[in-house]
Amino acid sequence: MRRPFALAAAGYLGALRLLNGARRAGEPPLVRGWLPYLGCAPAFGRDAPGFLERCRARCGSVFTLVIAGKRMTFLLDARDFEALIKEPKRLSFYEIKCEIGSKAFGYRRPDESPIDNDALEGMYGEHLKPSRLHELSRALLARLREDLDARDDPGEDAPARLRWRNAELYEFISRLMFDAGAAALYGEDFPSDEVYARFVAFDKRFPLIVAGVPLRFLSGVADDRAWLVQHLSRTRESMSQLMWARHGVLSRQTDARERGQYALSLLWASQANTVPAAFWSVAYLLRDARALAAVREELAAGGADDPARRSGERVWTRDELDSMRLLDSCICEALRLSSASMVLRRVTESHAIPLVSGATARVREGDLVCLFPYLSHRDPEIFEAPNEYRFDRFVRAQGVARFEKRGERVPFAYLPYGAGASMCPGRFWAHREIKLLIATLLTAYEFDVPRHALPPLDQRRAGLGILPPDGDLRVRLRRRRRR
Repeated sequence: MRRPFALAAAGYLGALRLLNGARRAGEPPLVRGWLPYLGCAPAFGRDAPGFLERCRARCGSVFTLVIAGKRMTFLLDARDFEALIKEPKRLSFYEIKCEIGSKAFGYRRPDESPIDNDALEGMYGEHLKPSRLHELSRALLARLREDLDARDDPGEDAPARLRWRNAELYEFISRLMFDAGAAALYGEDFPSDEVYARFVAFDKRFPLIVAGVPLRFLSGVADDRAWLVQHLSRTRESMSQLMWARHGVLSRQTDARERGQYALSLLWASQANTVPAAFWSVAYLLRDARALAAVREELAAGGADDPARRSGERVWTRDELDSMRLLDSCICEALRLSSASMVLRRVTESHAIPLVSGATARVREGDLVCLFPYLSHRDPEIFEAPNEYRFDRFVRAQGVARFEKRGERVPFAYLPYGAGASMCPGRFWAHREIKLLIATLLTAYEFDVPRHALPPLDQRRAGLGILPPDGDLRVRLRRRRRR
């Protein structure tokens, strides 16, 4: 009996080595996993942060995983991040971008299309920079207030409007942010119950789609995507300047269907992370009495809490918003605790990555090199008490917060929006949306939040950005009295 067992074990280990590879001289430690081809995929998919922590304890801060046939080298020390971010040629994001766009949204790969993608991407930098957000901000505020007013029963008298009522916070914020953000970009008549329901269904399966699972194996997703593409292919008179500019470029080089596919990619990019980011920003703020009082005081100092200035036409100026440094810090801290983006690069030429330790890590052409800032955001050498929410952690008298590790400045310590070639081009707009949402909610409502714990992070979306809650948070809210 022992011989057949030994032969079977030897055959299994041989297959594992053949399919999952072996470590070469100069390469980081290799974690093959125990499944041929799949390697570490099941363990990584269940709990990416926990699995990476265990690998770091065993292998150090640099190691290679085999995940679904791919070799993925992780750099987990934030001081090594610069070596990836500042090497755009040999560590490239371009091929990854091509794969994701074609799998998830169905349009032609950028390298196989006549579309001027540089022009499209340049539009984000032009239309979504802080000085150009006034139009979008006004449209967002108008829809936020319209939806909040609609939630109050018009048949109620004034005293009834001031009574406490229950709400599930993630559900409450998700629909508010989706409708307001989508209306600002795509036109005031774009959002609807069906648009929202189909987008949520599509987004729920998004991790499987980008992992390469064919749509035919994901019940209903192909229909939801096709419906959204068709709905997004039409122009609307009240579309934002950004959408009209994109339409001008795309209409010369694509048909209506592909225009809808590109529009869906922007809808996903503008919603999938902004919604959970808004939830965590509000949830952490409401749960911290000191933070809430400080932000309310900051809003009042800027006139936002003055009833005479609280009207449907009220639009905070850029200077007023920029002066809200505590609110900025609250948002940054919430994103630090909820972001699980993964910065990915494809190795285009085998070489050795220089590490802060003085050693090098050899990577092969075709490998992926990855950063996982979720762990560096929790590095106690960079962020004191990293698992605590400290609303003023990012406040500085001037400029941006700077962080150090072992006496050395870490320029890429905080990466909720990615970095380098894959940095989110809509980051200024996303931050502005969340800021306007909080200012509007705190101006219009009082909140009562139970003292039980916040819901945990849903780790199943690790690698895609801001993690949503695994569950919801029930709160009570009522309209504030005008003094």
